[in-house]
Amino acid sequence: PEDIVVEHSTTIPQGASMLEIQVYEDDGVTPVQDVRVGVSQGANTLGCVRTDAMGKALVLADFEQTTDPVRIAVTGNGYATYRGS
Repeated sequence: PEDIVVEHSTTIPQGASMLEIQVYEDDGVTPVQDVRVGVSQGANTLGCVRTDAMGKALVLADFEQTTDPVRIAVTGNGYATYRGS
């Protein structure tokens, strides 16, 4: 599987309603289209979307809870899975 580069904010303000995630090929420049981006917090799935032609995923969710870290997973055919927070 090909490695990917995933960019996202390291902090999400309480009350935020959106998280933007950018996915690139290993070169850090070429966007990766149509990979799945999932966002969860604790045992709750907050949202799941696919990246667009520019490699961008906008996850609309309620980021009210602050006790558990937000987890991000990116998966796609032929790409190594990314897991981060």
